[in-house]
Amino acid sequence: MLPEKNKKCPECNDHLNYKDEKFCIHYSCDNCGFETLEWNQEGCCNDPILKPRKFYASDEGYFIDKNNYRIFNQCQNCGKKVGTALKRTDYQDAPFFDQKLEGKGLSERINVKNLANEIEARRKNRSRNNFEQDYQEYLKSDRWKKIREIVFERDHYMCQSCLSEKATEVHHTQGHFRFNEPLFSLVSVCSDCHRKITEMEQSVKRREMDLIKYKFDKEQNKHLS
Repeated sequence: MLPEKNKKCPECNDHLNYKDEKFCIHYSCDNCGFETLEWNQEGCCNDPILKPRKFYASDEGYFIDKNNYRIFNQCQNCGKKVGTALKRTDYQDAPFFDQKLEGKGLSERINVKNLANEIEARRKNRSRNNFEQDYQEYLKSDRWKKIREIVFERDHYMCQSCLSEKATEVHHTQGHFRFNEPLFSLVSVCSDCHRKITEMEQSVKRREMDLIKYKFDKEQNKHLS
């Protein structure tokens, strides 16, 4: 698998840097921070060197019956057993499967998996920062000030959470409507209730993100098996 040397960033159209990570190509943009991994879809590494090897089903297989083996190609670059079994009679003098090489390749795959997790964490943080910057600018806009006043008037300047304090802030009950809010998704609240509601929502979101991370890890494992 060879890198695309003239690949452009999908976010800013700047030139992408690339690095061979043995099992994938790591593309990154110096201009906007975009990163991605493009995985080798052949089930091996980026530069496979296949050699036939005698493979036993278990570590004890040779001592139980040294003739009870099969022939598989083993990649001499990453150590992985590749493809289906070969015809034994064609490779009777093949050396044994290199388990140390296989172990080294597995360790390298784990390192790439960790890199994938780091890239995903950086992507989420970059997206969150970009959104927050845009959102803070939006809160200063005349459009938001007008919407905010309409909501206050509708709720009679009363906190709709505790119904005892004067409303000083407006809460988005459905975050995906931000920047284009229907009025039913906005509610007047006091600062104390707003803080408590935000804390509760963040707690729920953390639990959801833990589930998403679990699914993401499982997806990455497909490339590393």
